[in-house]
Amino acid sequence: MADGLNELAAAQVADFLRAGIQFVGQLYELHGLDDEQPLPDWGVTQASAQFASLDRQLSEPFPGREIGPLCEQEQSLEDTRAACGVIARTILSRLNLIQTFGSQFPQRIQTFKQFWPREDVEALEEQLSMFKSELELGFRSSRQLLVFWAAFANNPGLELHDLTCQDMLGYARDHLYEDFLTQVLLVKDSDGASRLIDRLVERADGVFLGVTLVVQSLLRRQDYGDVSKIQEYLLQHPADIDDLFTHLIFEQPAKDQTCLISRLFQLLHAREEACRATGQEEAVTMQLWELALAYQLEEAKIDIPDNVQEATVDDIDQICARTKKRFSNECAGLVITHAPSPSAIRTRARLTPAQLLAESKVSYVHRTVKDYISLPDIWSRLLEISDWIWPLDAFEPHRQIDEWWPSIPIAFTHARLSQDARSQLALIPEFDRVLCQHWAFRDSIEKDHWARSLFSSYEKRKNAVFQRPFLSLAAKFGLDILVRKRIQQDKFDAPEGSIPLLSHCIEFLVSRQKTVYPLSSPELIGSLLANGADPNQTYRDLDKKDRTPWLVVLGKLREAGRRRWIRFYDTAEEGTRRYAAIVSLFLQHGADPDAMLPETRFDPSATALEVVTSVYRKYASPEFGRLRNELIRLGAKEREGHDIFYQVYGN
Repeated sequence: MADGLNELAAAQVADFLRAGIQFVGQLYELHGLDDEQPLPDWGVTQASAQFASLDRQLSEPFPGREIGPLCEQEQSLEDTRAACGVIARTILSRLNLIQTFGSQFPQRIQTFKQFWPREDVEALEEQLSMFKSELELGFRSSRQLLVFWAAFANNPGLELHDLTCQDMLGYARDHLYEDFLTQVLLVKDSDGASRLIDRLVERADGVFLGVTLVVQSLLRRQDYGDVSKIQEYLLQHPADIDDLFTHLIFEQPAKDQTCLISRLFQLLHAREEACRATGQEEAVTMQLWELALAYQLEEAKIDIPDNVQEATVDDIDQICARTKKRFSNECAGLVITHAPSPSAIRTRARLTPAQLLAESKVSYVHRTVKDYISLPDIWSRLLEISDWIWPLDAFEPHRQIDEWWPSIPIAFTHARLSQDARSQLALIPEFDRVLCQHWAFRDSIEKDHWARSLFSSYEKRKNAVFQRPFLSLAAKFGLDILVRKRIQQDKFDAPEGSIPLLSHCIEFLVSRQKTVYPLSSPELIGSLLANGADPNQTYRDLDKKDRTPWLVVLGKLREAGRRRWIRFYDTAEEGTRRYAAIVSLFLQHGADPDAMLPETRFDPSATALEVVTSVYRKYASPEFGRLRNELIRLGAKEREGHDIFYQVYGN
C-alpha cells in the first residue's frame, strides 16, 4: 500500500514539474519581447485549466507525515508533493489575476511584465529546480532502498544509487583489511571474508551510513577467533538505521559509556537550542575546545582559581586530544570532529596545530543521527540516563537585567516550544516569581517589574503604560497558553492609554528581523481577539506615535514589501499563509476595512485595500486574493487614480 502511494506521489510531482518547466520557458520567451510589442496569444486560458487540474491532484488527501512543506527537517516525498501543490495554487492565482485585471489595461508586453515580473519567473524556476533535485537526489542519502524503488522505478537517476553499492563494498573492504588484527583473520579465510563483506553491505540496504557505523563497530571489538565470529557479531547489529542507532547508543555500550553519550548529546543539543533562541545561528556548532571545557565541568572543576592563566599550547593539545579520543572511542562514531575550513580562519598561517585542533567543529556524523535523538521518546530516554546536577549562583537584588537576559529568551522559548502545557502554566510563572524576588523594585515607578526593562530603551519606555509588563513580554514571546489562561482568569481591563497586549503579538508579523522573538502567532492573536481585544484601539506606542493594532499590521505588510521580506512562491507554514491568516483574523473581529496608513518619509499613504492588493498583485498569493475580495465585501473602496499597480511603499 505504502509503495503504491509513494509511486503515485512521485508521478504527480513529476507531472507538475514537467508542466512547470515548460511554462517557465514560455514566460521567459514573453519577457524577451520588446515592451511596446502587442501581447501575443500565449494560452492563458489553457494554462489556467492545466494548473487547476494539477492543483486538484496535488491537493487530494494523502497519508503522510503532518509537517509543513519544506521545513528544516528531512524532507519526505509527501512534503515535496504538498509544496508542489502550494506552488501550483500560486501559479493559478497569478493566471486568475491576469485574466481578471488584464482586460483593464493595454494588451502590451510591458503590461504583461508588470503582472508577471521577471523576478517572479526566476523565483519560480529556482523553486522547480529545487523540487527536481529533491526527486533525483534528496531521498537517497539515509533511507532504505525500497523507498526509492517504489517512488522512482522509472527514473534514470536511480542508477546513481545503484553505483554506490560498489563504493560501500570498497569502503567495507578497505577499512576491514586496514586493521592489522582483523586483516590476519580475513586473509586466512578469503571466502568467508568475501561473504562477510557482501552480507554487511546487503544488510545496509543501500544506506552508506549504516555500512560506516557497522564497520567501525566491528573494528572496535578485537576478540574474534575467526571470520565466523565476526559474522556472528555482525548479525547482532540491526539492519534498520533507526534500530541500529538504538543498538549503538542504548544496548551495545556499557552503562558508563551510555551515560557519556547521553551527556555529549545534551551538550550539543543545549548549544543548538541556546544559539537558535538568541539568533546566533553562526555559533550553533560547538568547537572541540569548548566541548573539552564542558567536560572539565563533569569532573567538578568548576571553581575559578585566583591565578587564572592562559592555557599553554601543550595544555590545549593534551586536553583536546584526550577529549576527541574519548568520544571517538565511546560514542559509536555518531559524533565526529572536522577541521575548520581555510576560508573561515583569516589568520590560519599564524595558528599552531594545537589551536587548529581546538577550533575543530564537533557535529553529528549525519543529519539522521540528530533527527533520531530529537524524537521525544529517544530524547526522554537519554535524559533519564544522565544525572547531571548543576549548582545555582547566588542572587542579590539589583536592577541589572542584562545579567539575567541570557536565561530569559531561552526559558520563554523552551516554554513556547514544549509540548507540555505546564511549561507555560507552571514553570514560567515560577521563573517570574524567582526573578521578582531578586529584582530591586522602586516605589517611584508605577507597576515596576523586571519585564518592563526589556521593552526598548529607558528613554522610550519611562513614561509608557503597559497593560501588564510580564504578560506583555509573554505575549511578545508567543506564550499562547499562558496569556489566554491569565486573561480568562483575571478578566482585567486595560488601563487608559496603555499599550495593548495585541500590539506586542504583531511586532514580528513577517520577519523576525534577527531578534530572539518568534514570528507572530495566529493562535495567540486569535485568542486575544476572541477575548475582546479591539483591533481598532488607539494607543500611543514607544515612539510616541498614535497607532491601532490594525494599522500596525498594515504597516508591517507595507514595510515587508519595501524590504523584500516576502518571498515569491512561499511554501513554508511560517510564510505567506501565516500572516494572511492573521490579517483574516483582524477582519473577522471588526478591523476597519477603510483604515488608512499615513504617509511616511519612506512610503506614500495607503489604504488597507491597497496594501492587501499590492501583496496580491506582486506575489499572486491566493490567500491575499481572498483577503482582497473580503475587504471589498466589507465595504472597502478603491481610491480614484489608485489602480492595481499602485505601489504602497517607496523605492
